[in-house]
Amino acid sequence: MKIKNRLLVLGASSWLGYLLINNKVIQKYFKEISGTIFKNTVNFNHPVNILKTNTGHLDLRQIADWKPSHVINFLRGETEADFIYHDKLASYCEQAGANYFYLSSALALDGYKDAPLMESLEACAVSPYGKFKGRCEQRLYDSNSLNWTILRFASVQGYVPHKQTRNEVFLSKMKKGEKVIVDRGVVQNRMLADRLIGGLSKLIRDNITGIIHFGTMDSSEEYDFLRQQGERFGWDPENVVSGSLRNVNLNTIPGKILELYGTEFRLSENDTIDDLLADEGLKKYKNN
Repeated sequence: MKIKNRLLVLGASSWLGYLLINNKVIQKYFKEISGTIFKNTVNFNHPVNILKTNTGHLDLRQIADWKPSHVINFLRGETEADFIYHDKLASYCEQAGANYFYLSSALALDGYKDAPLMESLEACAVSPYGKFKGRCEQRLYDSNSLNWTILRFASVQGYVPHKQTRNEVFLSKMKKGEKVIVDRGVVQNRMLADRLIGGLSKLIRDNITGIIHFGTMDSSEEYDFLRQQGERFGWDPENVVSGSLRNVNLNTIPGKILELYGTEFRLSENDTIDDLLADEGLKKYKNN
């Protein structure tokens, strides 16, 4: 039997796991928070029961003993062992009556070539990672009584103090004057990770189930977004150069998050870059 308001974060030291545990809505709602740590050591701003693992997969017996009401899966990996663990987690949550939140990816939809990527679409992928995410989604579709929530989104943006994010890697190269080669035709709608976690925290609090898309209202090629980001930070956009042509649509169109919480999530990619410029952790990369 689950215990009310007990949160288990699998992958607590991940970018999004770290932000979720530090989120004030989560801290207010949950009486107890546990998080798994595989390799990284992380300092949180809130009491957390740290559960270290040797494989990245917490023993299900430990989960059953702790009896969480909500399980959030931030774990990476696309091996058969990772799928089996996901399958067992879903089975446990269904039996125990716990809510299961699974982070999928826009790549689970990369098999759709001409269709707008709406929340009503089931997974259809061609990339290996997308196929893995789609298989994990299908496991949840096929469940009988599991309260599940699937989150899909393209690349998130931002900063965390304990690991380099994609923005730090990019901006450090721009600061050094290095060339950054970017594939063309990769279309995404990128939002700040903190804003995504702000939405996720509300979904968890309100026990919202189903497929949820996160992302800005507009979208762009990775090439154009990075050139704009570099230029807004004061660097030469010409150092972002064209690579191979891929033609992949990863624009996950938000729907339910807007219906539930309104204009707070009606954002643009320009808002995302404004957020990056305002982030204290990224100010060292400014040239203006």
